[in-house]
This record gives sequence, structure tokens and C-alpha cells, in this order.
Amino acid sequence: VMLMVPEAWQGNDQMDPKKAAFYEWAACQMEPWDGPALFTFADGRYCGANLDRNGLRPCRFYVMDDDRIICASEVGTIPVEPESVIQKGRLQPGRMLLVDTKAGRIIDDKELKAAVANRHDFRSWLSKELLTMPKLLEKLESAMDLAAKPNATPLQEDPLLLSFGYTHEQVSLLLAPMAADEKEALGSMGNDAPLACLTPAPRLLYDYFRQLFAQVTNPPIDPIRESIVMSLECYVGPQGNLLEMDPSQCGRLLLPSPILSIPEFNAIKNMSTIHPEWTVKTIDLTFPKSQGVQGYIKHLDEICNEATAAI
Repeated sequence: VMLMVPEAWQGNDQMDPKKAAFYEWAACQMEPWDGPALFTFADGRYCGANLDRNGLRPCRFYVMDDDRIICASEVGTIPVEPESVIQKGRLQPGRMLLVDTKAGRIIDDKELKAAVANRHDFRSWLSKELLTMPKLLEKLESAMDLAAKPNATPLQEDPLLLSFGYTHEQVSLLLAPMAADEKEALGSMGNDAPLACLTPAPRLLYDYFRQLFAQVTNPPIDPIRESIVMSLECYVGPQGNLLEMDPSQCGRLLLPSPILSIPEFNAIKNMSTIHPEWTVKTIDLTFPKSQGVQGYIKHLDEICNEATAAI
């Protein structure tokens, strides 16, 4: 459960380093379940509840003098006499409530997680096995040129820009200011572009959808304003058995973002030159337009077969 539903550990300087190392090892195995949800579980001896790290779901519990524990999303689901309540509380984000029915006691969240975090030296596993994109870039850039290679194709005639639906106006008025000023371009003019369904030229899929106004004011949840509970970091590479703990499970590549720059993309393509244990396969996603829909479907099958064979 700690593996699947971790507490917020990234950027938390107050967390025990051993516990943070465990959660970093867990991040190598799978993405966290963020809910929002309250999880309850039992295996015959232990029963417990765990709240996801965002804490957007309520969980309240009573400890009774007759050795019962009542845990629910709200107070009052089961009528109790107030004088029979020994302890009551609210489960905090990322915390776990665990009862050992055989020993007849409640295991404290700190005690439980400290026992798990001290099973192995997870920090040394990560130091030896985990690859990171900055270090990979540094090593490869000293041996080869990974930078983008601009060509002389005019902006208006670039086939890649045209195939992805980019116009000269979008590049010059939207993308260029973002690249130069590191912020989104702002404007006050109305959008007079024709609807995608009325445009003779092909448009990207998302251009065919229009969002109305936001009817509910939700709090901002993004990796900038909510960096404690949200991150863009992602792991690629071989995955191990979730039910085991092994140093080889840390042998993955950590990307700071799922969006890669051209040097980062080229670094992954060439990483086998310095890490022979990593195999990289380039698969062509294009097909002749003259083949139509049938050619498209056929090539999708070929892509799947190539990917399966490479793995």
C-alpha cells in the first residue's frame, strides 16, 4: 500500500531521509495512485486505511473502550456513546491507520513506515542503478553532437509544421514570444479563425472541440503551484516485480518531464553507446499517404509488431 499510495515526499525536507529513499525507490516501480480516495484494506491479520497524498477525501476514526475501531468518511455513521470513545481523530494526507488484530494494537504511522524504510539501503540502490537525464546528457554531449540541426526550409513550407497543423501566425505570434520571454503570449484581439469543422484544410483533433466557461472554480493543481504533491518527473525503462525488493528495480531512466528537448531525445537514442545494457530501437511511424486508411491500419499493426519484437 505504501508503494501504491505514497505520501508527499518530493521537496519535503522534513521527511526522514531513509523514508524518502524508500518512496523514491517506489516511484521507480509505478506511478502513485493520487485518488482523491480513501483506501481501506485487510489481509486477515492487519486491517487499515490510507489517505492519498492530496488529502481531498475525509477519513475519521473512533477508538472504543470495547476494542473496536470505527473508521468512516464522516462522523456519525454508527451511533456510539461519547463516554465509550477513548480516542478520535482524522487521518491526515498520506498517513496510514493500521490495526494488528493478533497483537491487539494500533501501529503508529511513523513506526510502521520506519520499519519498511529500514528494510534495505534504498539510497545506495538508487545511487548505483538509477540514471538521470542531466547526467546522461552531460556524458553524451562530451562525446557527440546532440543539438538540433536547423535546415534551410522556409517556415511557410516546412512539411513537419504543416503536417502538425502549425501556421506562420502561430509560430511568430505564439511560439516565438514563449521561447524568447519564457512565458505565454497575451493578446486582447478576438479569435476570428473559422471553426475547424468549417475549414477546408485539415486541422488537429483538439481543434474540433470548444470549451465553454468554467462552471466550477477549482483550485490550481499543477507542478508549479502544487510542487509538494505533484511532479512531472517520469521513469522509463524495464520494470521489475512489484512484490519484490531488489536493487535492479532502480535501473531506470528518470526524466524531469515527459516532454523532451531534441538533445534529450537524441541522448536517449544514443544512450546504448555508454550504457550497453540499454537497448534502443527507432520505429518509423510514417506510412505512404496514398495507401489511405487501410495503409494506416496496416502500419499500426507493423508498429506494434516491431515494438513487441524489440522488447
